[in-house]
Amino acid sequence: MSSVFHALNLRIAPLFVALALTATGCPEGGDDTGDSETDSPTTGNNTSGATDDPTTGPDTSGTTGMAAELSHDLDIQPIWDANCVMACHEPAGSAASSVLLTPGEAYDGLVDKNSIAFPSLVHVVPGNRDDSYLWHKINNTQLEFGGGGSKMPLGGMLSSDDITKIGEWINQGAKP
Repeated sequence: MSSVFHALNLRIAPLFVALALTATGCPEGGDDTGDSETDSPTTGNNTSGATDDPTTGPDTSGTTGMAAELSHDLDIQPIWDANCVMACHEPAGSAASSVLLTPGEAYDGLVDKNSIAFPSLVHVVPGNRDDSYLWHKINNTQLEFGGGGSKMPLGGMLSSDDITKIGEWINQGAKP
């Protein structure tokens, strides 16, 4: 009887090991020391292949690898059109003398361009949202950054998704 039990035990044991490995998330043949690239995100390692850049925060694009590349014309201009152009950052608008955010004007007026009111500040520094005056204007930190005026847009508010998208676009290099 003990030989039957022993034979049965040898067949069942690998199943218990497989179940235990699956339940703990330990990769097959791997160890649980925290050195694996496939450890859980709670250990500080990343299972999805997405990047957690300390300057941009976690990649929440839902894709593996880098966040989808954003462009000004497709991703950012619609934000300006919906929130900034109407009677302000358009020709003859109240903020036309600072920067035009109309299609065909916005990109060239923002990227690597100094602010008219604060010439030492660059509107958009490609690859660095924290050094971009625009980033501070939409986050209401422009005074701490050495700028002035009010948070943009005046009388409105950008959604957190729009603010995140603008920051990602800048950090990705502010592509046209």
